[in-house]
Amino acid sequence: MLKSSGYRLTSPPEYYYNCIAWAVGDQDRYWSPLPRPTAVGHQDSPYQEYWPPGAPQEDTLIAWKGALSQEGFVDCTSETLEDGFEKIAIYVDDGGLPQHVARQLPKGLWTSKLGDDCDLEHNTLRALEGERYGTAKYFMKRPVGN
Repeated sequence: MLKSSGYRLTSPPEYYYNCIAWAVGDQDRYWSPLPRPTAVGHQDSPYQEYWPPGAPQEDTLIAWKGALSQEGFVDCTSETLEDGFEKIAIYVDDGGLPQHVARQLPKGLWTSKLGDDCDLEHNTLRALEGERYGTAKYFMKRPVGN
C-alpha cells in the first residue's frame, strides 16, 4: 500500500473517525456525506457520523471541498509549507472522485488516517499515491489556530 519507508505509525487502528475528520482535527466523529456501512465487528459502536450542514450530501470533490471550507479551508495552489497556515491535500481517483485527505504538519511532514486503520506520518504525499488513495491533486489551507 505505501510506496516507501518514509512513514511512521502514530496511533493504533481506530474506527471512530476517518481521514477527513483527522484532517480537520476531529477525532470524535466519522465524517461522511453518505451513511457509513457498519464497521466489521463494531455493530454496536458509539461512533458518530457527521457531515457539515449545507455541504452537499454526495461523495464528490465539490461536496468534500464544501465540507472542508466550512472548517475554514480555502483553495490554494500547492502543497508547499507556508508560515501561518495549515494545509490539506485531497487525493482523487482517475475519475476525479475524492478518496483521501492528508494534513500537513508544522514542519512539512504529512499525517493521514487510513480509513478504520492507523494514523501515520509520511514524508511526502506521494507515499500514499496509488490505486487505493489515488493522487494528491487538490490543496486547501487555513490559518493556524482556526
